[in-house]
Amino acid sequence: MSDSPSMNGTGAELATFDGDSARSEAMIRSLNSLPPEIGILLITVGIIGLVLPGPIGTPFFIAGGLALWPRGFSKVEHWFERKYPKMHDGGMRQIERFLVDLEKRYPGTTNHPTGT
Repeated sequence: MSDSPSMNGTGAELATFDGDSARSEAMIRSLNSLPPEIGILLITVGIIGLVLPGPIGTPFFIAGGLALWPRGFSKVEHWFERKYPKMHDGGMRQIERFLVDLEKRYPGTTNHPTGT
């Protein structure tokens, strides 16, 4: 199975994260352009994930915050990236897969540019 987030083979996928900071910045910029409804969805998934055992909700909470309040949450995201780089990369991959799946199921909902 491929590490590519695109499962339909069309090339319409988000940036892949393997520790590359330029790709990470591209994902952050794309999170800033998400519609508010998707930001609220990410915050909700993050809160549910914070209640459940494990650190699964933190990346979603930060991504939702970036979608709704980019200026405030960019500082939190940069701190999280510096403090926990492996968790940050894993969380970004998880969010990337979530958004690709959401876009595949409901085309046009995430406002992501295709073919990046």
